[in-house]
Amino acid sequence: MDEKGLQLGGGRKMGRQRVIGAAERKTVYRAKSDKLELVTLIECVTASGGSLSPLFIFSGKRFQKAWLEDLTEAQKNQIFVGLSENGWTDEVLGYLWFTLIYVPYVQNRPDPSLPCLLV
Repeated sequence: MDEKGLQLGGGRKMGRQRVIGAAERKTVYRAKSDKLELVTLIECVTASGGSLSPLFIFSGKRFQKAWLEDLTEAQKNQIFVGLSENGWTDEVLGYLWFTLIYVPYVQNRPDPSLPCLLV
């Protein structure tokens, strides 16, 4: 599990674009914005090469449909979006990631009786 801050819309490397996704997957998530904005990404991969759905945390009080306008319906169903005043992770969003993404993944493994370590 890791947390990564992404700067959208300009910054020092204006000509670069971020593409988020596994190298072998055809489905990727492209971060796009017309203004400078901080988005936090919580992602998690397994030792066996699997990955959990990512959580994107935008700054704001209301969800904006434009954040996901370039995604297909299938892609929209593979990610989670959260909001915080500053775009950072907080204890509520961390708890939601743990309960809505991590716990269901662990419970649905082929053998959920095996131990699972979150680092």
